[in-house]
Amino acid sequence: PEAESQEYIDSQAENVSWLGWQPAQVTHSSDYFPKLYELAIKLITDGNAYVCHQTSEQVKASREAAKAGDLAAANSPWRGRTVEENLAEFEKMRLGLYGEGEATLRMKMDMSSTK
Repeated sequence: PEAESQEYIDSQAENVSWLGWQPAQVTHSSDYFPKLYELAIKLITDGNAYVCHQTSEQVKASREAAKAGDLAAANSPWRGRTVEENLAEFEKMRLGLYGEGEATLRMKMDMSSTK
């Protein structure tokens, strides 16, 4: 929550209230970073996630290619990295060695099911 401004947090609370809901508990994703990190490592070691360096424009183009049935163009060029390479790249992400948006953890989904 240190990185989030109070204005942003208050806005979310107002939106929830406007919808007629009252939260039973207010939490922040940072409260769960250790568990989220553990789950990310498991996804990588199980071969279900990879570190990708595509730009948002390239990801969008990949999704459009998948919708058009061009599965070869739909896959990220970094999707085929080994588990060891992905673990090393994810560690670089954890250490802050990439700028915002330079690397993301992506699920290895079936690109043919995006229609």
